[in-house]
Amino acid sequence: MSRGILLDNENELTVANGTLKIADCTIQDAFTVLSINQGELKEDPIAGVNLEQMIRARFDREKIKKAVEIGLERVGVRYEDIKEQIDTIINGESR
Repeated sequence: MSRGILLDNENELTVANGTLKIADCTIQDAFTVLSINQGELKEDPIAGVNLEQMIRARFDREKIKKAVEIGLERVGVRYEDIKEQIDTIINGESR
């Protein structure tokens, strides 16, 4: 679990009572690294999975899974730790 500043659905800082909201941001970190391409983040140009390109190029499932695991590791998130949460979000069971 990593704690940090929370962002809203538009990637804007979340403020409550004039203070930035700080809480578990593991899923937020995972979403960020999975949604960007390498080179988009100035502070860490290697971060990013290029997921959209991999899917469009029809990479096989195992190569995509490995790229996701590596990308998540880069931001300190273990795939196995959030696998169930990701499945729940993807399947729309908790919205």
